Amino acid sequence: MGTSRTDFFKTGVNLPEKILVMIDDPNMLDRAIAFTCEETGKDLTLVALNKDVKNRLKGKNQSFKTAKDYGLSTELLKEEGLSWFRSLAHIDLKYEDILLWWLVEQPLYFSKFAYPSVMNIIMQTIMFNRIIETEKPTIIYYPGNNLTDLAIIELICKTVNIDFINTASRQIRGEIQHRIRALAYIWGQWFRIFLRKTYWLLLNLKYKPLSFNNIKNLLLFSPAVWTNIRDLNSGELRKGDPHLNEIIVQLKNEYRITGVDVPSGDWGLKIMRNKIHQQQFIFKPFESYISLKTFLKAFKTAGKLHGEYNKLQSLKGLKKHLSYNGIPLYSLLEANFSLFFSSGYLAMMLAYIELAKRMISEERPSAIIHYGDLPDCGRAVFAISKTSNIPSILLQHGLYDNYSPYFNHLKSDIGDNSRSNICCPIPDKFAISDSYTRNILVKRGNFPESDVIITGQPRYDIMAYPGTLLDKQRTLKTLNLDPEKKLVAWMTATHGYSRRENERYISCVYGAINSLGNTQLLIKLHPGENQKALLYRKNKTLKPTIVNKYSLTTFELLNAADVIITNGYCSTSIEAIILNKPVINLDFSDNLIPPYVSFGASIGIFKEESLIPSMKDTFNNENICKDLTIARKKFINEFGYENDGKATQRVIDLIIEMTGNIKGDGDEYRK
Repeated sequence: MGTSRTDFFKTGVNLPEKILVMIDDPNMLDRAIAFTCEETGKDLTLVALNKDVKNRLKGKNQSFKTAKDYGLSTELLKEEGLSWFRSLAHIDLKYEDILLWWLVEQPLYFSKFAYPSVMNIIMQTIMFNRIIETEKPTIIYYPGNNLTDLAIIELICKTVNIDFINTASRQIRGEIQHRIRALAYIWGQWFRIFLRKTYWLLLNLKYKPLSFNNIKNLLLFSPAVWTNIRDLNSGELRKGDPHLNEIIVQLKNEYRITGVDVPSGDWGLKIMRNKIHQQQFIFKPFESYISLKTFLKAFKTAGKLHGEYNKLQSLKGLKKHLSYNGIPLYSLLEANFSLFFSSGYLAMMLAYIELAKRMISEERPSAIIHYGDLPDCGRAVFAISKTSNIPSILLQHGLYDNYSPYFNHLKSDIGDNSRSNICCPIPDKFAISDSYTRNILVKRGNFPESDVIITGQPRYDIMAYPGTLLDKQRTLKTLNLDPEKKLVAWMTATHGYSRRENERYISCVYGAINSLGNTQLLIKLHPGENQKALLYRKNKTLKPTIVNKYSLTTFELLNAADVIITNGYCSTSIEAIILNKPVINLDFSDNLIPPYVSFGASIGIFKEESLIPSMKDTFNNENICKDLTIARKKFINEFGYENDGKATQRVIDLIIEMTGNIKGDGDEYRK
């Protein structure tokens, strides 16, 4: 082996003839190009590893290759990466016959908050391995300082005996930060649990808990959301649950409804106070079921399970499974696995199981309606509901990703959806929006076909009456917007991007609005974002109207806009399409193309310079507007987003059927 992590320009190494230069940082281009110029005449290949590097190289008259030249695409990398993850032997740690793997698999796979994610590591490994296998170099030069890419390339070189040169110094601070963030995450979660429990006890001193005499109890388990909604009957704006409100309104006389939520995006203390104060249903946070006894039991048992994990970890079997094509990835993935099988994290999973047991024991529900995707605590609830013979229904929230472990399973993982918790805990029924999602769940997830039912999305029922409930002029007046100007509404999702990426998107959108003239910008912040909108206000080139999650409903804002801008996989794009609005989807990375973009129902923008002409087209080009309108209608028909205003009723019929009071002949269920 040769000069790993050595400054090439000072070594004077006698380079062999086959050289592969791999670049992932645009700031390192000058160094890489200087290197390639010095080695003119040798068999040298320069590879741009991302779009930013590719775009910079195009303007430098330098020949290069990209991942596509090796038959690689984001879809292929995600597919192969997920297949690799699925093939891992499930770590045999059980708690009362519940396989804990199912509670940690999705957080483990996407673990971006602490260490580089397992998904990112395996995708980069697949890409680098394919490039190196194809080129067969005798030396690799990587001038970047991305710790993940550096470690993977160095590991592959060591495995296949290729000399490796890197001119950047290792950033020790980054590794320390990862460890601190991991510990902060775990103990931050525990702090949040007990903070919410304490706050709940204090609230009960002030507000007398509601009580209802209904025999049957319906338990609504969902993320903590409480915001402005438009009442379907009166048309009034009031506070409520935007996802479950109509189900609550229509069933509160037949069932004793108990809402149980977990925090979503923030501590949820204000939401907790508002929910306990309302008079329509009983409310309890999931954390209200915890006790000191539960906490101590969870940590005591987690310590024993962590000891079992350490024994498994020391065996060659686990290390063998954590490899790809002969490349031993254990050293890169050890930190991720150690975090999610640590005593602190396992204790949290065990606590979720105990909370689910106590919740079901105290509430004795006739059924559990689970809204949204909560991979850890949600699966704990499904597991206990199965052993308790309590029927459960999962209501779809947003657009499902083809490559999420949560909805991709081997048939052996699911079994026959029996009561065995060795299999993955899943709901008895899925109430979903469309045939596109059904295809993911049945064909990719191997969920039983009879359990996946298309009901439509209850929260979309309001869009069946845009003329009466969604008043454009009322919205413009409320927000003090100019009715004479074109309105562009940006429905942000920037919480999923880095600060640098966010600033890039903001600069692009602000620049486009400034250049168009007679156009105003409305920004609707995603609920998961900082509602103070600091980044948006930092850029002084434009003063948009910024609306947070506590303001008007999303549907009203969409209905008032002339053009909608979204980012990536965003369910708001679907809502805009249902309202027959032009949608522009911004994505400057190499992410997957959403189905509405590939279908032609929205415009995909992948370069900053394309935004302005596309916006002009949506304002002025009649042919393009006509094509978009036709594509939107076809998209809705093909993907099954039927907007007849009856989705809530179909879900209610399913609930009544599962709780024993069968009404109707079931013909309304669209298979």
